[in-house]
Amino acid sequence: MKIKTTNSFSHNINLIDENFMSLQLQEEILSKAASVLREEIINEINQSSLDEQTSQELISSIEIETISPEKLVLKIKNQNIKNIEYGTQGVDEDPILLRAKNRVEQNIHKIIQAELNNIKGL
Repeated sequence: MKIKTTNSFSHNINLIDENFMSLQLQEEILSKAASVLREEIINEINQSSLDEQTSQELISSIEIETISPEKLVLKIKNQNIKNIEYGTQGVDEDPILLRAKNRVEQNIHKIIQAELNNIKGL
């Protein structure tokens, strides 16, 4: 199970072994992880040096698209994200997506365990 962020580049986050749990449980955990990644990206955007208009344009361009029950794609449909993420002569490097991805990867096992605990408690 993976979350893939796309634009002109991509990062994959391996979550869990699909053979381990039901499809419904996988979908719930994947959805939660995608939401957490989206929130981390928004937090990074809000903490960046970007101006308010650019920040709001980036935030409003974030979408989570369901490709199949086992695959969600987080998309940022904004042509400026590549320059913001990797820097250009006119824009300092501000790796928003990379920092958000790294933070989520560090906490992914906690996210999965919390979701498993929530589902067991139902």
